[in-house]
Amino acid sequence: RCAGTMILLAKAYKIKPCPFCGSTKLSKTYYGNHESIHCLVCGGEGPLGINKIVAAQLWNKRVK
Repeated sequence: RCAGTMILLAKAYKIKPCPFCGSTKLSKTYYGNHESIHCLVCGGEGPLGINKIVAAQLWNKRVK
């Protein structure tokens, strides 16, 4: 279920691969009312966003 959501999210918001390992195997993590995107391969995690759209935008701004 989560992987399907990430595929749709990746297509809709053009989520970039992991800035640490280059993987496209990503997932969302929920922290209360916030979400972040993390890499299933290396464990890299993006900043918290107030929703999946903001989390995707923040993920895409990450720098190696």
